[in-house]
Amino acid sequence: MNILTKKLKVFVKKINSWANDTPLHSFNLGENVVIAQGIKATFPQKIIFGDHIYIGPNAFLSSQGGLSISSGVVIGPGVNIYTANHRYEGASAIPYDGATILKPVQIMENVWIGGGVTIVPGVTIGEGAIIGAGAVVTRDVPAMAVVGGNPAKIIKMRNEAEYHHLKQQQLIYMRLKRDKQIKYFYIDG
Repeated sequence: MNILTKKLKVFVKKINSWANDTPLHSFNLGENVVIAQGIKATFPQKIIFGDHIYIGPNAFLSSQGGLSISSGVVIGPGVNIYTANHRYEGASAIPYDGATILKPVQIMENVWIGGGVTIVPGVTIGEGAIIGAGAVVTRDVPAMAVVGGNPAKIIKMRNEAEYHHLKQQQLIYMRLKRDKQIKYFYIDG
């Protein structure tokens, strides 16, 4: 076997190991945490999970800087969350140097993150917020805000009294789903 074939086999093996899902035993999971297939996470030991969480398929969690996902959070498919960035200002090389800037991401209770959302380092998403599909979250999101777009902007605020009424009764989606108490139906828009 020639040297090029050997190098190609090593390269393919490295790609295959990266492409595999992050094993569930790598995570310190809370109660009733459901993680769909295809999730990839860097530094899974730096992720803190609450209870009653769903993470959709093909999510990418770059958690080197620390990631906290509080109870009741639902994350849609293909979401990308980043907690680290390269230094490009004051760097010793271009486009960036070897320094990594770590900034934790915090997702507070009962947040719904739609499919295809990107969250950048250092962001906090407030309790009860909803992030619309495809949004790029570059700044903190206030509690109860519904945001969307690139960059994400506030579209409206949720009804806070209704939210707190449901929370007080512990009517949390993933808890109800686990207990087979959720009713599925369609509403014509």
